[in-house]
Amino acid sequence: MKKESRYFFYVGLVFIGVIFGVILTNRFEMQQDSQAYVNKNLIDENFSFPANSGGSDRNSTTDDFSRTFIKINKMVTPSIVSITAVRNFSVKDLEKFHGKGNKDFFDLFRSPNREFRSGASGSGIIVHPEGYILTNTHVVKNATQLEVSLFDNRRFQGHIVGVDSLTEVAVIKIEADDLPVARLGDSNKLQVGQWVVAIGNPLELHFTITAGIISAIGRQMRIIRDNFGIESFIQTDAVINPGNSGGALVDLQGNVIGVNTAIATRSGFYEGYGFAIPINLAKAIMEDLITKGRVVRAYLGISMLPMDYKKAKVYGLDRPAGVFVDNILNDGPAGQAGIQPEDIILAIDGTEVNQANQIQSFIAQKEPGKEVNILLFRQGKKLQIPVVLGERVTSRKRTHFASQKEEEPIGLGLEVKNLNRREAEQLGLKNTGGVMVTGVKPFSKASDANLFISAVIIAVNDVPVDDEKEFWREMDKLKSGEIGKLLVKTATTQTHLFIENP
Repeated sequence: MKKESRYFFYVGLVFIGVIFGVILTNRFEMQQDSQAYVNKNLIDENFSFPANSGGSDRNSTTDDFSRTFIKINKMVTPSIVSITAVRNFSVKDLEKFHGKGNKDFFDLFRSPNREFRSGASGSGIIVHPEGYILTNTHVVKNATQLEVSLFDNRRFQGHIVGVDSLTEVAVIKIEADDLPVARLGDSNKLQVGQWVVAIGNPLELHFTITAGIISAIGRQMRIIRDNFGIESFIQTDAVINPGNSGGALVDLQGNVIGVNTAIATRSGFYEGYGFAIPINLAKAIMEDLITKGRVVRAYLGISMLPMDYKKAKVYGLDRPAGVFVDNILNDGPAGQAGIQPEDIILAIDGTEVNQANQIQSFIAQKEPGKEVNILLFRQGKKLQIPVVLGERVTSRKRTHFASQKEEEPIGLGLEVKNLNRREAEQLGLKNTGGVMVTGVKPFSKASDANLFISAVIIAVNDVPVDDEKEFWREMDKLKSGEIGKLLVKTATTQTHLFIENP
């Protein structure tokens, strides 16, 4: 066969192969589309799937569960607020964290006494139509200013009613109308395994809800650094993060049963466990702060130890139970009622107790003068002893009250002077029109407007000002709460700044 003939022969074979492959491919695709067996006699053109087919009972239950969370969100979230607390600090305060020898850092500031401010966010629960809000002590303590943001986007200035460092409960108040109020439940009826929802403002993600269960009750975490601190937290695996503090822990009926307070973490963020103050304890503290201006604390006058198998064996119990009375105050309520050292408290008012913090939390919800019945174990016998609770006098010293001195209003916080020719030349300006800023008070309206020393204001609300007299004349035209538009000039730029008249 000639060379040219062989060439056309091979080309032909390739062409035939391609055509054959295309035919096979098309046949294969057609089979993929029609491989199911069809009996044309059974085709029903009116066929449709029944509603909720395929496990309708399970889907119905799931839908009901989802609707519960949706209902809780609609019911409770409007009563949750976001709280921004402003605190003052100075360069001296920063030295505590950065070290006095860090000259590169501190040389950036003109004076070691210069003040700064920081804003921290938390959450709160509207508990009364008159504007009372329940939150945590650490959210608002030492704040110079509180801004409260509502779910409907309204914003108000908050005022501290009182804080209690021994329970981490705080109350603030806003002046507002038409406030949605949360419904408070009964934390004494909670059970481990119960579903709960946490609502708050974690990581500045406002009005976030998470769900989980109660994983423990009466947990003591030693978060409160005080010998008289009262801790009996609700533990939950509902996700809680910084910013959730002061928010609500809610049951599936929409009742607030706890105030979210802390997390167990090595990283500073959620790692599986959050803790909330039981609402019954928070309610008792809140009512005292609002009605009395201080927390009135009841007490038994005993020191306690946990029971263990050694104590149980020594005192004739078949298992560790109750709380061991290690010592008593002879003139205290328990001593006067006849309770003795080495007694073992088994229950108070019918509620079993197995930890000292359970007793502390229970007594903290009572008022001085109230009688409680204590079931105890002594020398092989069970005894019922009534005890009239006393008042712990140290409570006055350990509570921060709303009567603390109010700071004087800062006001506009702005100082200006006429600009002379030499100053204008130094600033690189061609003329002396306008006024030069010579002072800006920290945390003032001028500071909020980002005014700075040596800035030159050349107009107020589009009216040119050539000297100090003209500047203040235009500023005096502004009513309280109105905004002034300032035209500010530097050597290289010109910008508008906006200042609120206090």
